[in-house]
Amino acid sequence: DGDTIKLEDGTKVRLLGINAPERGEFYYEEAKDFLQYFLKGKNISLERDTFDKDEYGRLLRYILADNENVNLILVKNGYAHTFELQKITKYKNELLDAEKYAMSNELGIWRRSNYYGCIVLKELKQSGDEYIEFQNVCNISINLKKWSLDDESHNRFLFPEYFLNYNKTVTVYTNKNEKFSFKKSYQIFNREGDSIFLRDENGLLVLFYRY
Repeated sequence: DGDTIKLEDGTKVRLLGINAPERGEFYYEEAKDFLQYFLKGKNISLERDTFDKDEYGRLLRYILADNENVNLILVKNGYAHTFELQKITKYKNELLDAEKYAMSNELGIWRRSNYYGCIVLKELKQSGDEYIEFQNVCNISINLKKWSLDDESHNRFLFPEYFLNYNKTVTVYTNKNEKFSFKKSYQIFNREGDSIFLRDENGLLVLFYRY
């Protein structure tokens, strides 16, 4: 896919410092196809950082294709966002600069919805009945049907049909048995830092928040 490749001997390599959309998510096919196209016919080398493998046994590497850092290229073109930078020692600033470029130019996963700026984060509660609360600050009623709420590790909540009126709020719980809930048995929003993506029914970005 957009952040993992398989070598001829079957070894899987997970690209360090980035996270691309998973199957079924907005821009998954584009990220996968770009990575495949970009690597084709090039001389490839793998560069490691602090950790050799992840919990799934995949090699953790930066991929250099004809001496170009593919991890950076994917982020700069909006095929992936930065991920777990606290676990790497190389290319941190370069990855962040690449992401800022993609965001400011609305490339790939950073393409903005017409509702961008209409929904704001009002509260994020990270203990007990963990939840996230949003508020509609535009003077219109917005149907949230098929909107998605994700963290950077691809925990996902899909909204049913629900009209969020001007100045009203909606709360999505992590583990509470409510209509709007991830229904997870664990906390989602990492206290060491996480990212929040709210996307409309077309996958376009409505709100992004990183802490």
